[in-house]
Amino acid sequence: MDPTEVALHRVRVAHLRWRLSALDHARAVVAALEVGADLAELVPDADLQSDAELPWVADDAVSIALPAGFDGASVRELGERYAVGELSEDQLCSQLTQWRARHGVDEREHRQEVGLLWVDELIDEPLCRRLQEPLVE
Repeated sequence: MDPTEVALHRVRVAHLRWRLSALDHARAVVAALEVGADLAELVPDADLQSDAELPWVADDAVSIALPAGFDGASVRELGERYAVGELSEDQLCSQLTQWRARHGVDEREHRQEVGLLWVDELIDEPLCRRLQEPLVE
């Protein structure tokens, strides 16, 4: 890679890490509020209330009932976590299989979701093809 590509790759990874960090923070805040923690003691400069809404977290991404082996992330979040090295290829495959089963997603919709990860350059073409293979039941 030339220096410009390296620099752009670093910015992209840093941006993804920032987005994932914000999601992790939102989940931690919700979990703390659910158990009655006083966030003012833990984070004195935070302006949080127990009824605070977290607008940057959509589609119940913060707290949902999860089957064993699945962390509840969206396809996009899983792709981002893979892109920054938080998930291995096998972990990504496993999580996407669990996501598909949890949401009752058909093969066409699954292929589309995985295709978006490739379009957004979160995964490469060989991994995209692997992820789009039909599930063996």
